[in-house]
Amino acid sequence: MLQLKNILIRDQNKNKIFNAYIYLGFIGIFFSIGENIKNINFYEDFYAINNLAALRSIIPFILLPINVILFLIIGKIKNINIIFNFFIFFIFIQFISLLINGFDLFLMQFLVGPLSLISLILLTKKNEDPEIIKNLILITFIIIIFILVIFIYQNPNLSYGGGNISIFDKNIIFINSNGLSRYLVLLYALLLAFFISTKFNYTKFFFISLLIGILVFKYEGRVNIGTFCILSLFIYFKNKKFIKNSLILIILFFLSAYISTSWETINKKNETNLISILSFDFKSSPTNRYSADGNNYFTKQDLGEGITESMDNFLTGRGEKWKLLLSHKQNFNNIILGNGPEFDRYLLTESNKIDKKTTGTDSANSLIYVYLSGGLISLIMFVSLGINQLYKIFKIVKKKEFIHDKILVLSILCFVLIGIRAVFENSLSVWSIDLILFLLFGSVINSSKLNISKNINN
Repeated sequence: MLQLKNILIRDQNKNKIFNAYIYLGFIGIFFSIGENIKNINFYEDFYAINNLAALRSIIPFILLPINVILFLIIGKIKNINIIFNFFIFFIFIQFISLLINGFDLFLMQFLVGPLSLISLILLTKKNEDPEIIKNLILITFIIIIFILVIFIYQNPNLSYGGGNISIFDKNIIFINSNGLSRYLVLLYALLLAFFISTKFNYTKFFFISLLIGILVFKYEGRVNIGTFCILSLFIYFKNKKFIKNSLILIILFFLSAYISTSWETINKKNETNLISILSFDFKSSPTNRYSADGNNYFTKQDLGEGITESMDNFLTGRGEKWKLLLSHKQNFNNIILGNGPEFDRYLLTESNKIDKKTTGTDSANSLIYVYLSGGLISLIMFVSLGINQLYKIFKIVKKKEFIHDKILVLSILCFVLIGIRAVFENSLSVWSIDLILFLLFGSVINSSKLNISKNINN
């Protein structure tokens, strides 16, 4: 046992094998998102592309027992950060609720997935190599860029709605426009972190940001558009050039919105010159969005007028959905311990209490999801976690030296992004890309070895 422990941890050459396992495991877990073991057909058309693609859902179930075995070999891990502690507890509570309320293998995907990732990241703490987390972040953005390039290439005319990544004309992965624009905002956070922390050229920053901004506005996800604008305010940390930075942002926002609004009409007229953009009529710019009662908005002017008519239209039906979920009557045990993962979807679909097509099938709020899935005890801990992380970020930002650490700046920007999304989406509370990012960047922000002055010197 001791000899194997030395092979895994102390032997520098064997560490390469260990690191390769971490990286490959992380890639596998990332691509398992969005699929479920329940979709695998072991009896018919097993070798069909769609069925083979569904096999990616097995990856967390394979990695988790391997990680457990590795934990038994390498021994106890100390100083587990508060984020991991919460999610381990939250997963445990949901599992107990699942046993009480009725076990479903389909729902285990939402517990095994995050647990496999948490255990994988915790294994890196024993290796004591700070480069591993940085490399995982690098891998994450390589994957994001890969997904963006493939998706945009295959869905060049998509605006609000969704599209598929296809292989041999078979739809493999569906991504909605909100999810796609989230990737773009993450890419913008990466660009912004480099711009703030280095001597990155203003001109390069502006034009790359404009390209990203045009796409973010084009996909019409209002939460992501708002987050794009809010993250941009971090530009003021770069230097004291207030007027220059303000002009950059004003021009960036205006051109991003205006060019993206002109996109569809320009494509229809087969015109790409500047005159076409400048002469564009806002009233005729098409949109695929809809109101809370299911009526389509045909132009962006209709959208602007519609969302100001009522709060329910502004929230795209979220208000009614939140009201229904919070009014659900449950017994004392469920109030305290919750109902298990994905219970919000059960209430909104299986119970057939909402018939408006625009409301969606999830709670669209992390607090509500945590309460329904893990009960009041999980909700209290989740709120406490949020307050703790806000205070920690405030302390870091208060020390202006943090801008010299690119990874730390990126982690803070991504935390802001995920935090905003958590108000309007299930986001980090459910097994998703947001949760992967939250755990990954949370490892940076909550690192016991976080030393800004040391990072500056390096």
